Amino acid sequence: RSDFSLCGKCKLCQAVHVQEVDYGRFWRNCPSGTRFRFEAYYASGKLEMARALDLQEIEPTPAMQHALYTCMLCGSCQEQCYPVKQIFPMRVFELLREQAVRDGWGPLEEHLKAVENLENTDNLLGRPQAERGAWAEGLGLKDASKEKVGALVFAGCHYSFKPELAEAARSAARVLLAAGLDLGILGSEELCCGAPLLELGDRDF
Repeated sequence: RSDFSLCGKCKLCQAVHVQEVDYGRFWRNCPSGTRFRFEAYYASGKLEMARALDLQEIEPTPAMQHALYTCMLCGSCQEQCYPVKQIFPMRVFELLREQAVRDGWGPLEEHLKAVENLENTDNLLGRPQAERGAWAEGLGLKDASKEKVGALVFAGCHYSFKPELAEAARSAARVLLAAGLDLGILGSEELCCGAPLLELGDRDF
């Protein structure tokens, strides 16, 4: 409450400090605000949304839901705001998303498939867990579910299942092996870290 109550709509959250850019076209710093050009999509608008919801002045609407969930949580608004006003917009957005999930108006419909995939397959993409360690084939990494390892490589859902990312994971593993680390992976025993659901406000998964 102290954060959204202190917001004076000064618009610092909407731009990089002017002394840090040479050209005006580089001053915008908020991806969703820059895309939709409406106050609700900037941090100041979402802080006002939180204040009005807290005081029960308004009811959630699809437009509010869209503004809340198109925020990328990049934190640029907080980088501009906190040094001047000591306000934490990001924390407000995270809590507002938790409230949205608890009250049944969040997340967006587009996110529901990822939630369903996690419930059914333990990964965001809905792929068979048996394929989760395929990215590391031929590297000689140990099976950490069966033997002790010096360091565990957690690839995550996207690096495990997306071919266009797998080579980046393999390259990172090669570097670590060349440095002498005793590496292992969990393979099919590795589960999603859950961070995407936390970002959506689903704390009960």
